[in-house]
Amino acid sequence: MDRVRRNIMLPASLDRELETVSKTLGEKRSALISKALSYYFDFLDLEIAKQRARRFEAGESRALTSQELRKALRF
Repeated sequence: MDRVRRNIMLPASLDRELETVSKTLGEKRSALISKALSYYFDFLDLEIAKQRARRFEAGESRALTSQELRKALRF
C-alpha cells in the first residue's frame, strides 16, 4: 500500500488519548489514525446512504434506469 505523509493538527486532549492508546496497544500513532479514519469513513458512507434514501423517499431524487447507470459507469 502506498503511503502519503500528512501533517495534521489535533486538540491536545486527543493527542494525549492517542498517545495513551498507542502505548497500551503497542501500535504506532499513524496506524491508529489510519484505522480511525477508515472506521469513520465507513460511518460517513452509511450516513450519506441514509441521506440519499431520505431524499429518494421524499421524491427529491430518483433512481437511475439500468441504461443510465451503464452510461454513468461507461459500460
